[in-house]
Amino acid sequence: MVRNDTQNMVLIGVFTALALALHLVENLFLVGWGPPGAKLGLANVVALLLLLTEGWRPALVVTLLRILLASFFGGNFLAMAFWMSLAGGTGSTILMALLLQVNREIDPRLLGVAGAITHNLCQLAIAYIFIGRGILYYLPILILFAVPAGALTGTIAHKLQASLGYLINRGEAHDH
Repeated sequence: MVRNDTQNMVLIGVFTALALALHLVENLFLVGWGPPGAKLGLANVVALLLLLTEGWRPALVVTLLRILLASFFGGNFLAMAFWMSLAGGTGSTILMALLLQVNREIDPRLLGVAGAITHNLCQLAIAYIFIGRGILYYLPILILFAVPAGALTGTIAHKLQASLGYLINRGEAHDH
């Protein structure tokens, strides 16, 4: 299905609002479930769902808008947390898009795990710039939590794709 500009804007707006809501829910209610800095990545479910159904462009746009708006609302625009989120979100979305380009039939759980690990690697690269080498010792702990969190986000995105297929395009005419 080919959409016009208004329909694309609505799609981006709705999915950005959903990603922001999931980001807020995670920050308000799921604090302390793991080590400092570890998150489930619920907002990344939206990016993964868009990658699976609409292609890389809408997924990347929604990811960038979510990061920008969340940083404005959270009061950390241009702070270290913003740069870490920007690197993690864009890096993971781009990697998952590339993996889908290589293998369209890749398991969404594997995409979620790859995205979560990439998210952590990109965030630690920014933390390394701000803090120094010692932060790299935290990588094994973050990866230990990234694997189940990524599998969960991939599972949720896959189930949403299956159950919302009548509402959103399956992506046949889009850029995968």
